[in-house]
Amino acid sequence: AEGRVHYKESLIFPRFHQFEAVTRMMDAVREEGPGHQYLIQHSAGSGKTYIIAWTAHELICMRKPEGEPSFDSVIVVTDRTVLDAQLQEAIRQIEHQQGVVSAIDRESSSLPKSQQLAKALLDGTPIIVVTLQTFPYALEAILTEKSLRNKNFGVIMDEAHNSQTGSTAGKLRQALALDSSEELASLTPDELLEKLQSVRGLPKNVSHFAFTATPKHATLTVFGRPLDPRKPVSKENPQVPFHLYAMQQAIEEG
Repeated sequence: AEGRVHYKESLIFPRFHQFEAVTRMMDAVREEGPGHQYLIQHSAGSGKTYIIAWTAHELICMRKPEGEPSFDSVIVVTDRTVLDAQLQEAIRQIEHQQGVVSAIDRESSSLPKSQQLAKALLDGTPIIVVTLQTFPYALEAILTEKSLRNKNFGVIMDEAHNSQTGSTAGKLRQALALDSSEELASLTPDELLEKLQSVRGLPKNVSHFAFTATPKHATLTVFGRPLDPRKPVSKENPQVPFHLYAMQQAIEEG
């Protein structure tokens, strides 16, 4: 009656597979430090949006023993416009403070996206949401900006293999020894990282978290881990996801 605005909040409890995936990842990250790959294979409709949001927040809250942040920024890469908005909303719902989340493709800025990204990374913006088309610029900034070399980053990729990247990131092209921007534009993010791994190795200051329902061979090659980590990869010891929530399990659990 008095025209006052009221906000209603609800508490969302993670389902077991979500809780287990995030908890196991965070335990591994604390033990291993930055520079490792984690592949989360979860069935469609299993609530990946919330897992990604929780993972992003856990990573930016993580601290080293001396109190410094374990990761200076977390970059969330998504290729679905609807989910892009949905994902940003899920991330923002968890963190109410201003300036925690920056969505490069939706910022009202006169700067090119590559400069917006470099600025967000240099400023230490905690969570940066980018689309697949903008991801190569983030990779380029991390690889070529001298002031970013001593910083640690988490890269969360949603459905890494689903869409083409389009980019004219020149320094990245040189780093990957690619002849043309068309060649770079034709690579999907996991192929881009696979190429980077074969040419110069993935950056040691970046941890990658790839979420997918159906990993391709290239995705398993880049992000998977040997079934038995003590032995080399072989037919008997293939690369497998870090955490699996299969379609059959999802159907059985309704």
